[in-house]
Amino acid sequence: MPVLARHTPVGERVDLGKLYRPVARTELHSPLLSRWTPFGSGTMALAAALSFAARGQPAGTPVALPAYSCPDIAAAALFARLPISYVDLLPEQTGIDPVRLDATLGAGARIAVLVDLFGTHGSLAEARELTDRHHAVLIHDRAQSLAGPGLETDRTAEFIIVSRGRGKPATLLGGGATWARNAEQFAAFATMEFPLATWSLPATMLRAGLYNLVTQPLLYGTVSQLPFLHIGETRLQPLAGISRLPQHWLIHASRQLKHQLALLRQRREQTLAVVDLIPATGFRIPADALKTAAIDGLNRLPVLCRDADQARQLVAQGAHLGISPMYGQTLPEFLGMSAAEAATAYPAAYRFSRTVVTVPTHTRINAGVRRKLRELFRNAN
Repeated sequence: MPVLARHTPVGERVDLGKLYRPVARTELHSPLLSRWTPFGSGTMALAAALSFAARGQPAGTPVALPAYSCPDIAAAALFARLPISYVDLLPEQTGIDPVRLDATLGAGARIAVLVDLFGTHGSLAEARELTDRHHAVLIHDRAQSLAGPGLETDRTAEFIIVSRGRGKPATLLGGGATWARNAEQFAAFATMEFPLATWSLPATMLRAGLYNLVTQPLLYGTVSQLPFLHIGETRLQPLAGISRLPQHWLIHASRQLKHQLALLRQRREQTLAVVDLIPATGFRIPADALKTAAIDGLNRLPVLCRDADQARQLVAQGAHLGISPMYGQTLPEFLGMSAAEAATAYPAAYRFSRTVVTVPTHTRINAGVRRKLRELFRNAN
């Protein structure tokens, strides 16, 4: 299986105090948690939703996935035994091309996954219109957004997926959850099909404490370069199984999420401060990412370079500052398509995969780090 270049986790600090606080009875019966089912990871949460959605479809019906995204969404589709039809991105944007999505649904795909890459706000209303027109199921993957249990949810999609793994803005260092419009049927399906796993709060707190320590800018810049740790490696790994987590996991996830939302203004200002570091010529920030940056801030700021060589140069020189590549390939390439074929079939996604770097936006990036980032981008231009 291909192993890509390391990328840097850039999540915010985990609030250990809110993790430790005992769970109140009122929290256990919160109506905002009742429609969510927790799973062992965001990949499992997506795979469970795909498996449920596939039950009403003829065998061999494909799922529409963006041609560039985390390999885990492909692993989830493979677990659900769904053939994949890829949809190219809009040029120099993180979201899918609605014209290509329309064509893919018209060709027979009956499930579509809309992904908020980097936390950008995708064209949800447009995707809903298209899936309604083709009588397809819409799954909204919000794994890198500030969304999830404990918050009011836009109910446009049939399913919403969140992940609380490493590097997310509100993290438990593991676990994910699925919101289902038809919550009772989905919960019954999940209970029948997938075993319940244990979840240890003390072990999570220990991992969270280490995470808070290691991801400090002064320390992580050194630790991330140790090759034997394999920090941040991205692989296409088959999903072996799905396990559910206890419902009280949702309460701790909700607390972390609300803590991050309380810092939303600071998050937005931090993201815009990083935007100001990028030279107006020589680099481009995707339009949809820039729009989201002005509203909510971003988990990472994607920056498109002139070409692949410039992207590699920036990563090599700025890894200690948190500059990182992402997945490095389009999703079809993970499953065996050649680079030449991918460049022809999915030109926007192919170019994006080769020219994007990400710049950290978390609140621990201080003025000194920003100054070094500015100098690096100026020198690379």
